[in-house]
Amino acid sequence: MGEIGLNPDQRIHEDTRHLTELTTDLGIGLLQSSLLLVSFIGVLWVLSRSLVFHFGEMSFSIPGYMVWAALLYAITGSLLSWRVGWPLVRLSADRYAHEADLRTALVRASEHADGIALSDGEDEARRSIEAEFEHVLAILRQTVFATVRLTSITAGYGWVALVIPIIVAAPAYFSGDLSFGELMMVVGAFNQVQQALRWFVDNTAGLADWRATATAGRLGGFQSPRAGPIRTPALPRAGTRATVRGVAGH
Repeated sequence: MGEIGLNPDQRIHEDTRHLTELTTDLGIGLLQSSLLLVSFIGVLWVLSRSLVFHFGEMSFSIPGYMVWAALLYAITGSLLSWRVGWPLVRLSADRYAHEADLRTALVRASEHADGIALSDGEDEARRSIEAEFEHVLAILRQTVFATVRLTSITAGYGWVALVIPIIVAAPAYFSGDLSFGELMMVVGAFNQVQQALRWFVDNTAGLADWRATATAGRLGGFQSPRAGPIRTPALPRAGTRATVRGVAGH
């Protein structure tokens, strides 16, 4: 991303705090999902032995059939959710950048309020702040629409996951090789494994935010040796006209 952009002082502190909280929450969630997966994947693998498929006079079973089905479903859902949620990386980075610009514009307008009043620059200062505010609102609207699209994917993933194990195990049940009680045990173990594997789907928005905070030109750009010079609005000198993002004052 090269340069870390305008007003880094308004962003680096907030980004550091936000990145720490995100990393902690995502790490704890990943650990819990890993423990759940380790606890139930062996159970599901053993229960999969009861699933025997019949085609004419031929009968066969697939080792770990339900485990592979859970993995395939989780990978499909993860790829789809990341494809839909990918724009949130750029939107999050843009939102934080424009919020920093808005805070800076407000602070500088407050610092040079006397100069703005003496030079009758209130209207220009208002237009400058309103322009920054409109940028923030535009990014927020795009973020809302992107989040709604991602939520539809994650919610649909959860609803479909309720019937997937029944559909996958149905052939063995209807052939008589699997009793109703065994079917329920398979479904229960599948749901536990699926709950662990859906960590990525449930945390796609958080991962996009983490990536935007860590690498999308903010903290990552600040730490990178390739980052360009830090650009900050020039402070007014004594005896010169103060400027607030294009607003002049004495």
